[in-house]
Amino acid sequence: MLVTCSVDEYEVVSYSSDRIYVHVLFVAAVLAVLVACRHIWNSMRGSWLEKVFADLTKWINFNSVVIVVHFVLGIFWIVSTQVQTEADQFLCADVAVKQMFPDYNFVDYMPGGYMYNYPYQTGIVFVMMLVFRLCGSFNYLAFQVCNVFAMLLFDISIVKITAYIGMPSAKKVTGVMLVLFWPLVFYTVFVYGNLLGLAFGTAALYFEYRYFKKRRLRDIVISSLMIGLAAMMKTNYLIFLLAMLIVLVLDFIVKVRKRTVFYAIFAVVCYVFGSTGPIALVSMQSGLDIGTGVPKIAFVSMGMRESELAPGWWDDYYHEDLFRDSGYDEILTAEKAKEDIEERLETFKNDPGYAADFYYKKMISQWCEPTFESFWISRYEKGVTLSGIVDNILNRELRGWVTEFLNLYQTFIYGTSLLFVILNRENKNLFLWLPATAVTGGFLFHMVWEAKGQYTFSYFVLLIPYSAIAAVQIMKGADEKICSLLKRKKVK
Repeated sequence: MLVTCSVDEYEVVSYSSDRIYVHVLFVAAVLAVLVACRHIWNSMRGSWLEKVFADLTKWINFNSVVIVVHFVLGIFWIVSTQVQTEADQFLCADVAVKQMFPDYNFVDYMPGGYMYNYPYQTGIVFVMMLVFRLCGSFNYLAFQVCNVFAMLLFDISIVKITAYIGMPSAKKVTGVMLVLFWPLVFYTVFVYGNLLGLAFGTAALYFEYRYFKKRRLRDIVISSLMIGLAAMMKTNYLIFLLAMLIVLVLDFIVKVRKRTVFYAIFAVVCYVFGSTGPIALVSMQSGLDIGTGVPKIAFVSMGMRESELAPGWWDDYYHEDLFRDSGYDEILTAEKAKEDIEERLETFKNDPGYAADFYYKKMISQWCEPTFESFWISRYEKGVTLSGIVDNILNRELRGWVTEFLNLYQTFIYGTSLLFVILNRENKNLFLWLPATAVTGGFLFHMVWEAKGQYTFSYFVLLIPYSAIAAVQIMKGADEKICSLLKRKKVK
């Protein structure tokens, strides 16, 4: 609301002041329209319109409409943009294709190779191998189709989570808000583990909710397998696992059940298997002793450094240079990273104002960039001829309109999520806060770790159910007050 950010074609973040009054008016106007719509609808109870709507809903499921709309938009976007890969996406795809051949010498897993530096990418490389074996080498379109189905799985899971949080009537609002959040569609072109991991991670949360309601073994198994698959896509989904475990511990304290203990253990086992299993398999195939790669503390150090992109963002191969200059010695690299951290802590200590500005900019660069880098990842090959509407969205007038809408939409999500917390502050239902626990974990983690808008995207979308429920609660409360006032006037 006060500040907004944008990312250019080189991923450099810029900051600009925002018009707070526009955002306040937008949120107020949307809520007022929703209240008016609910009041008008309630006033037509028993009318022919209600009967027509009731008949339609018997034949057409609203959430199915959301799924169909998202499917059509997703397929249209990946076919129309023809986005190719670069950086980590291309490097992972290149390793996947090489690994398909029997004479591959696993050079990428040796010191100096990409996979030696980042062995945790082995999971997504395995997924790419599977897609490329079925559909052809470097068939990015096939992977992007998988992303479209991942988006649909996320849609289904988050809508059902809305009902489990405690308000089934908000499911339709959640569905509409999902369709309006266009970065979900834009991310379908990203040949990486973000959308797949989000889909599996959110499904894991959904099946945890099912377990809390029905206490079935199959929900434990499915949820645990889903978090394991999420770990294969991106190990950052450890945050989702930790959120699941926190709520499981609270559930065990309230209702002591051996099955809950089994759930926690099995989920951890699946996560470990998903994140390390592919590495172990490659180690067996190659006969190489694959280490842990660049030490994690180097990413923490990078998250404390200035960058050409934004504070705490990718720092021009800082950690790779550190690893190489240390002779690919993980212990020595970790020690050097600790020294760099101590140096930065001393800088922050001597200049608290600079430290506050650094982390303020790091925070808003991740959470106040309304597209979450979705335009940046939608860069296309220069030789591709785009349709008029796609070119307009990516390069011309519509891009500005879409960005401004998403800026207002982002404020609406944040504002109504805060209202949800206020309206439900006395709610003693522990399970209510499962997605919020993951969001909080993601916020804290990326204030310490390397920062990027594409990382926080996975947590922002978990706020949508809270926003939808708050909107419905406000609609319901305001409509009841309006009806009460009208009744009083009639009595007078």
